[in-house]
Amino acid sequence: YQRRVRGGVLLVIVFLVIARSRKSAQAIKSRFDSVKDKANSWPETAITEFDPRTKIRDEDIHDLKERLRKRIVLPNLQEPEKSPYGTPATYVNLVADHLTDSFDFGMVTEVLCQFKHFKTVIGDLNLHFIHMVGSKEKKSTPILLLHGWPSSVWEFHKSIPILHKQGYTVVVPSLPAHGFTEPPTVTGTTPAIIGASYNRLMQKLGYKKYVIHGGDWGAII
Repeated sequence: YQRRVRGGVLLVIVFLVIARSRKSAQAIKSRFDSVKDKANSWPETAITEFDPRTKIRDEDIHDLKERLRKRIVLPNLQEPEKSPYGTPATYVNLVADHLTDSFDFGMVTEVLCQFKHFKTVIGDLNLHFIHMVGSKEKKSTPILLLHGWPSSVWEFHKSIPILHKQGYTVVVPSLPAHGFTEPPTVTGTTPAIIGASYNRLMQKLGYKKYVIHGGDWGAII
Protein backbone atom coordinates (compact mmCIF):
# COMPACT_ATOMS: atom_id res chain seq x y z
CA TYR A 1 0.00 0.00 0.00
CA GLN A 2 2.77 2.42 0.93
CA ARG A 3 4.55 1.66 -2.32
CA ARG A 4 1.39 2.47 -4.28
CA VAL A 5 0.97 5.75 -2.40
CA ARG A 6 4.59 6.70 -3.00
CA GLY A 7 4.23 5.76 -6.67
CA GLY A 8 1.08 7.85 -6.98
CA VAL A 9 2.73 10.86 -5.32
CA LEU A 10 5.72 10.51 -7.64
CA LEU A 11 3.46 10.45 -10.70
CA VAL A 12 1.67 13.60 -9.51
CA ILE A 13 5.00 15.38 -9.00
CA VAL A 14 6.22 14.35 -12.45
CA PHE A 15 2.94 15.52 -14.00
CA LEU A 16 3.18 18.91 -12.24
CA VAL A 17 6.80 19.38 -13.34
CA ILE A 18 5.95 18.57 -16.96
CA ALA A 19 2.91 20.86 -16.91
CA ARG A 20 4.95 23.68 -15.44
CA SER A 21 7.73 23.16 -17.98
CA ARG A 22 5.23 23.30 -20.84
CA LYS A 23 3.67 26.45 -19.43
CA SER A 24 7.10 28.08 -19.07
CA ALA A 25 8.06 27.05 -22.60
CA GLN A 26 4.83 28.54 -23.97
CA ALA A 27 5.43 31.78 -22.06
CA ILE A 28 8.98 32.03 -23.40
CA LYS A 29 7.81 31.35 -26.96
CA SER A 30 5.09 33.99 -26.59
CA ARG A 31 7.62 36.60 -25.41
CA PHE A 32 10.01 35.60 -28.20
CA ASP A 33 7.30 35.91 -30.86
CA SER A 34 6.34 39.33 -29.47
CA VAL A 35 9.92 40.58 -29.67
CA LYS A 36 10.33 39.04 -33.13
CA ASP A 37 7.21 40.81 -34.40
CA LYS A 38 8.46 44.10 -32.98
CA ALA A 39 11.88 43.65 -34.56
CA ASN A 40 10.32 42.91 -37.96
CA SER A 41 8.45 46.23 -37.78
CA TRP A 42 11.63 48.28 -37.39
CA PRO A 43 12.40 50.37 -40.49
CA GLU A 44 15.64 49.96 -42.43
CA THR A 45 18.28 52.63 -41.73
CA ALA A 46 21.69 53.41 -43.12
CA ILE A 47 25.01 52.40 -41.61
CA THR A 48 27.52 55.26 -41.35
CA GLU A 49 31.21 55.36 -40.48
CA PHE A 50 32.07 56.77 -37.05
CA ASP A 51 35.24 58.36 -35.70
CA PRO A 52 35.65 57.84 -31.92
CA ARG A 53 37.85 60.94 -31.72
CA THR A 54 34.76 63.09 -32.23
CA LYS A 55 33.46 61.88 -28.85
CA ILE A 56 36.76 61.69 -26.94
CA ARG A 57 37.48 65.38 -26.46
CA ASP A 58 40.36 66.87 -24.48
CA GLU A 59 38.00 69.22 -22.64
CA ASP A 60 35.87 66.30 -21.46
CA ILE A 61 38.93 64.42 -20.17
CA HIS A 62 40.13 67.58 -18.40
CA ASP A 63 36.68 68.04 -16.83
CA LEU A 64 36.69 64.43 -15.60
CA LYS A 65 40.11 64.82 -14.01
CA GLU A 66 39.12 68.08 -12.31
CA ARG A 67 35.98 66.49 -10.83
CA LEU A 68 38.02 63.55 -9.58
CA ARG A 69 40.52 65.92 -7.95
CA LYS A 70 37.72 67.82 -6.25
CA ARG A 71 35.95 64.68 -5.05
CA ILE A 72 35.06 64.15 -1.43
CA VAL A 73 37.98 62.28 0.07
CA LEU A 74 36.68 58.96 1.27
CA PRO A 75 37.78 57.83 4.74
CA ASN A 76 40.33 55.04 4.83
CA LEU A 77 38.51 52.72 7.18
CA GLN A 78 40.17 49.62 8.56
CA GLU A 79 38.26 47.34 6.20
CA PRO A 80 39.05 43.73 5.38
CA GLU A 81 40.15 42.90 1.84
CA LYS A 82 36.73 41.37 1.12
CA SER A 83 34.55 43.96 2.78
CA PRO A 84 30.84 43.27 3.47
CA TYR A 85 30.27 47.00 2.98
CA GLY A 86 31.11 47.06 -0.71
CA THR A 87 34.25 48.24 -2.48
CA PRO A 88 36.86 49.37 0.08
CA ALA A 89 37.35 53.15 0.19
CA THR A 90 41.12 52.73 -0.12
CA TYR A 91 40.64 51.01 -3.49
CA VAL A 92 38.19 53.69 -4.72
CA ASN A 93 40.70 56.42 -3.85
CA LEU A 94 43.45 54.44 -5.59
CA VAL A 95 41.42 54.15 -8.80
CA ALA A 96 40.45 57.84 -8.73
CA ASP A 97 44.10 58.87 -8.30
CA HIS A 98 45.15 56.56 -11.14
CA LEU A 99 42.57 58.07 -13.51
CA THR A 100 43.64 61.58 -12.53
CA ASP A 101 47.41 61.21 -12.65
CA SER A 102 48.45 58.07 -14.53
CA PHE A 103 45.80 56.70 -16.89
CA ASP A 104 46.74 57.22 -20.56
CA PHE A 105 43.53 58.32 -22.29
CA GLY A 106 45.47 59.08 -25.47
CA MET A 107 46.73 55.50 -25.71
CA VAL A 108 43.18 54.15 -25.39
CA THR A 109 42.00 56.47 -28.16
CA GLU A 110 44.83 55.37 -30.48
CA VAL A 111 44.10 51.68 -29.92
CA LEU A 112 40.36 52.12 -30.50
CA CYS A 113 40.99 54.06 -33.71
CA GLN A 114 42.85 51.08 -35.16
CA PHE A 115 39.46 49.43 -35.59
CA LYS A 116 36.67 50.35 -38.00
CA HIS A 117 33.73 51.96 -36.22
CA PHE A 118 30.17 52.48 -37.41
CA LYS A 119 26.79 53.70 -36.17
CA THR A 120 23.23 52.83 -37.15
CA VAL A 121 19.72 53.18 -35.76
CA ILE A 122 17.83 49.96 -35.04
CA GLY A 123 14.42 50.33 -33.48
CA ASP A 124 14.81 52.91 -30.71
CA LEU A 125 18.57 52.40 -30.33
CA ASN A 126 21.32 54.48 -31.89
CA LEU A 127 23.98 51.75 -31.92
CA HIS A 128 27.75 51.99 -32.17
CA PHE A 129 29.73 48.95 -33.24
CA ILE A 130 33.13 47.83 -34.44
CA HIS A 131 33.13 45.80 -37.66
CA MET A 132 36.31 44.12 -38.82
CA VAL A 133 35.77 42.07 -41.98
CA GLY A 134 37.82 38.88 -42.13
CA SER A 135 39.38 36.93 -44.95
CA LYS A 136 37.04 36.13 -47.85
CA GLU A 137 39.12 33.06 -48.70
CA LYS A 138 38.67 31.53 -45.24
CA LYS A 139 34.86 31.93 -45.29
CA SER A 140 34.75 31.73 -41.50
CA THR A 141 31.62 32.22 -39.39
CA PRO A 142 31.36 35.83 -38.12
CA ILE A 143 31.83 36.38 -34.39
CA LEU A 144 29.63 38.74 -32.35
CA LEU A 145 31.32 39.85 -29.09
CA LEU A 146 29.15 41.37 -26.34
CA HIS A 147 30.66 43.13 -23.33
CA GLY A 148 29.09 43.39 -19.88
CA TRP A 149 28.23 46.04 -17.33
CA PRO A 150 29.92 48.30 -16.47
CA SER A 151 32.29 47.87 -19.38
CA SER A 152 32.84 48.75 -23.03
CA VAL A 153 34.23 47.48 -26.33
CA TRP A 154 37.67 48.09 -24.80
CA GLU A 155 37.12 44.73 -23.10
CA PHE A 156 37.97 43.07 -26.44
CA HIS A 157 40.76 45.36 -27.68
CA LYS A 158 43.25 42.47 -27.49
CA SER A 159 40.89 39.78 -28.82
CA ILE A 160 39.77 41.68 -31.93
CA PRO A 161 43.17 41.85 -33.70
CA ILE A 162 43.97 38.23 -32.82
CA LEU A 163 40.70 36.95 -34.30
CA HIS A 164 40.94 39.28 -37.30
CA LYS A 165 44.49 38.16 -38.14
CA GLN A 166 43.20 34.58 -38.17
CA GLY A 167 40.68 35.57 -40.84
CA TYR A 168 37.56 35.96 -38.72
CA THR A 169 34.99 38.70 -39.15
CA VAL A 170 34.39 40.38 -35.79
CA VAL A 171 31.46 42.58 -34.76
CA VAL A 172 31.57 44.31 -31.36
CA PRO A 173 28.63 46.59 -30.43
CA SER A 174 28.49 48.94 -27.46
CA LEU A 175 25.61 48.17 -25.10
CA PRO A 176 22.89 50.86 -24.81
CA ALA A 177 24.15 53.82 -22.72
CA HIS A 178 27.69 52.39 -22.84
CA GLY A 179 30.59 53.84 -24.78
CA PHE A 180 29.38 55.41 -28.02
CA THR A 181 25.88 53.88 -28.05
CA GLU A 182 23.31 56.39 -26.89
CA PRO A 183 20.85 55.66 -24.03
CA PRO A 184 17.38 54.34 -24.96
CA THR A 185 14.76 57.03 -25.48
CA VAL A 186 11.81 54.83 -24.50
CA THR A 187 11.04 52.32 -21.77
CA GLY A 188 11.00 48.58 -22.33
CA THR A 189 14.53 48.14 -23.66
CA THR A 190 14.91 44.64 -22.23
CA PRO A 191 17.75 42.16 -22.86
CA ALA A 192 15.42 40.46 -25.37
CA ILE A 193 14.95 43.73 -27.28
CA ILE A 194 18.69 44.41 -27.23
CA GLY A 195 19.34 40.87 -28.45
CA ALA A 196 16.84 41.34 -31.27
CA SER A 197 18.59 44.61 -32.17
CA TYR A 198 21.93 42.86 -32.43
CA ASN A 199 20.43 40.08 -34.52
CA ARG A 200 18.98 42.73 -36.84
CA LEU A 201 22.40 44.38 -36.98
CA MET A 202 24.04 41.14 -38.07
CA GLN A 203 21.36 40.69 -40.73
CA LYS A 204 21.98 44.24 -41.99
CA LEU A 205 25.66 43.39 -42.30
CA GLY A 206 24.72 40.35 -44.38
CA TYR A 207 25.38 37.61 -41.82
CA LYS A 208 22.61 35.01 -41.60
CA LYS A 209 24.64 32.76 -39.31
CA TYR A 210 27.11 33.80 -36.64
CA VAL A 211 28.48 32.77 -33.27
CA ILE A 212 28.24 34.84 -30.07
CA HIS A 213 30.40 35.35 -27.03
CA GLY A 214 29.07 37.42 -24.15
CA GLY A 215 30.24 38.21 -20.64
CA ASP A 216 28.07 39.34 -17.74
CA TRP A 217 25.08 41.20 -19.28
CA GLY A 218 26.42 40.25 -22.71
CA ALA A 219 25.80 36.59 -21.83
CA ILE A 220 22.25 37.37 -20.69
CA ILE A 221 21.51 39.23 -23.92
